[in-house]
Amino acid sequence: MPNTLDQEIRVQLARFLAGETDLETFEAWLTPATWEVEQSSNPAAQALSSELLLRLAEFTNGDWTEEELRGLWQPYVPSWSGQSQQRFGSAAIVTRSGMAAQAQFGLGGRGRSVVSA
Repeated sequence: MPNTLDQEIRVQLARFLAGETDLETFEAWLTPATWEVEQSSNPAAQALSSELLLRLAEFTNGDWTEEELRGLWQPYVPSWSGQSQQRFGSAAIVTRSGMAAQAQFGLGGRGRSVVSA
């Protein structure tokens, strides 16, 4: 079991991206789990939850399709290959279309780079 909120967010996000849960279930978990994240001492969780909630609001506004939203969120799960995984750091990401990307994750999204293969 993950021991920090940012890790738990990534695990739950991976479950959504893998199709283990639907968007409504993910949102129902994310909102209360991150309700007071700004008061926490976890800057990675603060930045990640802010980014996910922003994209979710944009999706709700009609700015993104669910497929586009999934694509925007994939870089936040370092090792997404259709199953929930708990590895963090540098990793290869395999998208549903089979395209591969390499990502490196830093605190709060800083230093994150994505290179398509």
